[in-house]
Amino acid sequence: MKNIYLNILSLINVGLGFIFILALGQKLGLGAQTDVYFFGLVFITYLETFVNITWFAIKHYYAELRIQDKKSLNSIYVTLLNNIIVSSSIIVFFYFLATSYFDFMPPKYKAFLDVFIYYLVIKSLMSYNKNILNLEQKYASVYLVNIFVYAVNLLAVIFLMEESVMILAYTTIASSSLVVIWQLKKIFDLNNFKYELIFYEKNVFREIFTSSLKLNFGTILYNSKDIAIAGVFAGFASGTYSLYSYANKFVGVITAVVTGPIEVVYNAKISHTIAKKEFKKAAKNLLETLSLTSTLFFLSGLATYFIMPIILEFMLGNNISGNDMDIIQYLFMLLAVYNFLKVIELPYKKVLNLFKFFNFSIYINIIYFFIVVVGYVLSKSGDLNYTYILFFIIIGQLVKVCLSLYKYRNSMHKNYIIGGANK
Repeated sequence: MKNIYLNILSLINVGLGFIFILALGQKLGLGAQTDVYFFGLVFITYLETFVNITWFAIKHYYAELRIQDKKSLNSIYVTLLNNIIVSSSIIVFFYFLATSYFDFMPPKYKAFLDVFIYYLVIKSLMSYNKNILNLEQKYASVYLVNIFVYAVNLLAVIFLMEESVMILAYTTIASSSLVVIWQLKKIFDLNNFKYELIFYEKNVFREIFTSSLKLNFGTILYNSKDIAIAGVFAGFASGTYSLYSYANKFVGVITAVVTGPIEVVYNAKISHTIAKKEFKKAAKNLLETLSLTSTLFFLSGLATYFIMPIILEFMLGNNISGNDMDIIQYLFMLLAVYNFLKVIELPYKKVLNLFKFFNFSIYINIIYFFIVVVGYVLSKSGDLNYTYILFFIIIGQLVKVCLSLYKYRNSMHKNYIIGGANK
């Protein structure tokens, strides 16, 4: 029943998000302005991975702290909260410093990002609190906050937008700020936390920061693919990057509605199972989750591929051509293969992170980064179609899956021996 409830919330969340981008395309068409908006989202998301260095590993310590050291949770949570505010503000400062001296993006992108960059602070806080609430098993909160933000932005597109996406920078920041206030109240009430102006906690803060640095160094390398893709697609006709973004959104619908809720519950459960050293139970849980998510993703992807043109034609009408629909469908096929490999990797990746194999995460992401760089250089220097970069990210993801599976089998075998076969 819990999965069904979360699936419903996820459906509402993704449905609103999907209607929002379709309404955006219907209002402005797939062109320069939609390119600016989608690039802004990718840029902020990438910068957020740098902020995550200050806190991200708390996900892999939280369950253990709840069991063994509940007294230190207050100071650890508040310390990480304060560091997120400081680190994200520093990145905003350096953004303005860099853009004042160097012209590394088109003026239309910079004009939007000069406002939207402040969303980095809010988004970083929102992501942190989402993870904490998920670990507290308040799974619905993950979706409710997104639903609110999407609803506000959808209303902005319908009633306030004219010829520019700038209004979305303001509405996203305002609605997300309200979400963060709600999250903070919920977390503080749940745990009876008290706010303190502290930036260092002596017990486990250093370990969390060090692990987060290791974990996010790999993530920064991995997420560079999004900047590489944006760089390649931006070199072609106006609106090309929007076509990619729409194809990616269709894949995102499948991930969020079909596999996302299952993975949210799995992530929380496997954290507690590994913390209790119940390794046989963890292995069984992983295989069940993997079987379910991979099957559902494949079937949903197949169905989406065939109904996509109908949806696009109905929602966008004259704002999209038959050729554009064919391109979106082809891009969707490539992105579906890539995301299917991600679905396979995720359960193994979660267990490896719980075993604190953060150096391994760095190694495989360095390999992935190298593959993406080769793809980017060849795509930019050679006379290649913009889709070739996607073949390289698929190859890189396949390598990650193979290496993660090998590492997982070795680590679980050792833990069976150390932890005991009866666990």
